[in-house]
Amino acid sequence: MHVCAVIPNDEWRNTAGVRIRYERMRPALAERGIQFDMISIDKMLQEANPTADFYLLCKCHDARSVGLVQNLKARGCRIGVDVFDDYYSDADDSSFVHLRRWFGDMTPLVDFFLCATPVMKDRLQSLVPRVPCHVMNDPAAPWDEAHLAQVLERKRERFLQRKVVEIGWFGIGDNPYFQLGLDDLSAYGAHLLQCRAAGLDARLQVLTNRRALTTERLHALMQLPVPVEVEEWSEEREAALIEEALFCFLPVNGQPFSSAKSLNRAVSVLTRGSQVLAQGFPLYNALSPFIYREAADILRDAQSNQLKMRQETLAVFARHMSELGDAMVEAKAFFQFLSALPAPRKQTLEKGRVRLLVQGQKSVSAIENQLKATGFLSVAGPYTLDRKRADVRVQKRVGSPGRYGVRVYLSQQAADKMQRRWQKRIHHGPKGLSVDLPEKELTDLKRRLSAVDLSPVSNPMSQLRELERYNRDTEIVLCVLNTLFQTPSILLSEQASPHGAGQLKTR
Repeated sequence: MHVCAVIPNDEWRNTAGVRIRYERMRPALAERGIQFDMISIDKMLQEANPTADFYLLCKCHDARSVGLVQNLKARGCRIGVDVFDDYYSDADDSSFVHLRRWFGDMTPLVDFFLCATPVMKDRLQSLVPRVPCHVMNDPAAPWDEAHLAQVLERKRERFLQRKVVEIGWFGIGDNPYFQLGLDDLSAYGAHLLQCRAAGLDARLQVLTNRRALTTERLHALMQLPVPVEVEEWSEEREAALIEEALFCFLPVNGQPFSSAKSLNRAVSVLTRGSQVLAQGFPLYNALSPFIYREAADILRDAQSNQLKMRQETLAVFARHMSELGDAMVEAKAFFQFLSALPAPRKQTLEKGRVRLLVQGQKSVSAIENQLKATGFLSVAGPYTLDRKRADVRVQKRVGSPGRYGVRVYLSQQAADKMQRRWQKRIHHGPKGLSVDLPEKELTDLKRRLSAVDLSPVSNPMSQLRELERYNRDTEIVLCVLNTLFQTPSILLSEQASPHGAGQLKTR
């Protein structure tokens, strides 16, 4: 069995999600007879003869992945999506319109979903009940029970001797859409007062990404009730932090996005020899016998040698982890899940069917160029500035008073693929090939055409005007394409929500 994960680019191999989830699983999967590879989506689009039995999309949220999957399904491959985060279930959040559209384009094509938590599985099954979904827990790094017992006892003894509480926090500190990370740490930081109330010195070490360290977040960290040291995250520094900290503070707010996250941070802390203090949403309930909710309880248990993680509890912890973070257990379950999936149904790409890519919000040239290399034609959307690069460009044409039509400029390649009746109407002019669609040919668009101009973004830009017209203008473009071409396959390329604040920028 051959499984290939398709990732956004080669740099993603170094991210925590890929490293923890895939690299740790690779040896266990090999033990089960599963060859597991990773490839960037741009390289995958260039593959002439795909060889894997299953392709697993990992955070490839753009039109390239839909075009790729269409090609792979035509070759009889089975397709899965590994869903790390919930960007799809909240239909009222305008920030994720583009991601929900991507999800809607992808779901008719996929054979299964993979995720890391039961909460995420429940949400996926509520959205797409027909698609099987499997929970694969993020595996823990290998750990040795005897070494872990020594680390835990050494830290307890050092705490009793020095009366200093070493505390750690690590992770991505920001998110473009949600308040989390360092914001959670600041919001729940008052719980660390319990260390000072016990008459102890306490120090907090924070490891995070440089981008998250804004002036506002740094100011908030300085308001915490314990001294704070901040460093840029690295894998080595994370390991050293957990090795030194009596406990790691992992607060989680209760928003839907955060409540579907995996257990991997708590698992990393526990298997490397530190206690976990969790506040807010009970994300780590599956590990509840080993999770603290109050700092005062950690300090009390350290004094009485009754810490939740100690030599006497490690046998129970090992049995617990065999259900939640054992790579071999997860590999076996994943193999059984894949083996039980029905045989793939080949979805043939109709010969001669035109495939069109409409440039939407923040569409980028790399996406357009890579899909054009696989046979797509590019179509200028309402926000496309460099319209001359597109194979199809639509603009309103005013006729006699009160009468409207559409003029479409075409590359030779696009003109050759139009329906024959429109090819007969092509004009050769100074701006190249074009065809006019009079009002009578577009009766269903008459009312919309009278109110819009299908021109590029206004300059100076009016945010409200562009938001109001984007969906309407895009719908007109789609209707025109369906008129000119015989049952075309159309993808809308969007890299941002058209309705999010500050999103009205284009290439």
